[in-house]
Amino acid sequence: MPAKHGESAAADREHRVRAVAEPATMAAIALLGVVVVVASVHMGLTNALGVGPGMFPFVSGLLLAALGVAGAVTATARRRPPPEAEPASGGEPASGGEPASGGEPSTFTAVSWPRLATAVALLVAFVVAMPYFGFVVTLTVLTFALMTLVARRGLVLSIVLTLALSLGVYYGFGVLLDVYLPGPTVPFLAWMNP
Repeated sequence: MPAKHGESAAADREHRVRAVAEPATMAAIALLGVVVVVASVHMGLTNALGVGPGMFPFVSGLLLAALGVAGAVTATARRRPPPEAEPASGGEPASGGEPASGGEPSTFTAVSWPRLATAVALLVAFVVAMPYFGFVVTLTVLTFALMTLVARRGLVLSIVLTLALSLGVYYGFGVLLDVYLPGPTVPFLAWMNP
């Protein structure tokens, strides 16, 4: 019986941590979106040619903020008491107990917290580094880092997808739409500016 009580206390503690961590993480993502929106407004949303260099980050920041708010609201609304440690009559788990497969439910709380922390740190680094290294260079490094460190994809696939995304963004915005993407300001990358 003491072992079951210890398991119940551990499950209760894990539930409390998850109940706070999930909405807090989603709120942090929403805050990051707001930071991107504010930074993009300073870059300029429009110019004499129409769409300015800050428009794409502005829209991305709005989406990120909206997803963060929606996730925080959903996580808060989804809070429920932890599953009962004692089985109900008949030897079956009480309602709200473990899933039929016996594994962890497939929810946001089942993610790897170190991977999530790495992804958030990379997004913050992207926002900080973009004014110095330009949009395309920073996006290339971010994509490669997300593919290898967070998604854990192979080196060849990561390189191929990173190059495809970076060249697609450069061609789509810089060539087809003729939209100025912020270029690098550091001297050793000045040759990349038009």
